[in-house]
Amino acid sequence: MAQVTLSKALNVKNRLAGKVSKYKSLLSAHNSRRLDQIQRFKPADLMALYEKASEDLIAVKTAIALANAQHGVCKKVYEMSEIKDKISFIRSLQSREGKEEVDNYRSEKVTIVEWEAFITDDKKESLVDDLTDALEKLQDEVNAINHTQKVEIPN
Repeated sequence: MAQVTLSKALNVKNRLAGKVSKYKSLLSAHNSRRLDQIQRFKPADLMALYEKASEDLIAVKTAIALANAQHGVCKKVYEMSEIKDKISFIRSLQSREGKEEVDNYRSEKVTIVEWEAFITDDKKESLVDDLTDALEKLQDEVNAINHTQKVEIPN
């Protein structure tokens, strides 16, 4: 076992996920072969590499999850997710205001309608700015934890 920062453990997790994907792909491609063709890879070796990478990935993910729970990162990550969702929702809100002429295609009559937005364009920008500031603050807190807290992962 090696003791590394959470940040390093996250990098290791990503590399292991890439290895798992690579070995799965190779095993899928080389599981069956014609007997008159040269065997470039041994499926048994690929399966062993896949199993080892998968076991290591499970161990690293578990260590990260336990450390995140211990240091309050999970709550911050969920908060960040909700803030991103709020930003997206607020940006998508229709904020039409003012008067508009509406043609009535069944007659020559033009109707004037007036629109009012509860959350105006200015308010949308203000809300998004505030939420973005909160998101950045949480991300800074998570980054600080990731760069200072140690976790044990397999070598």
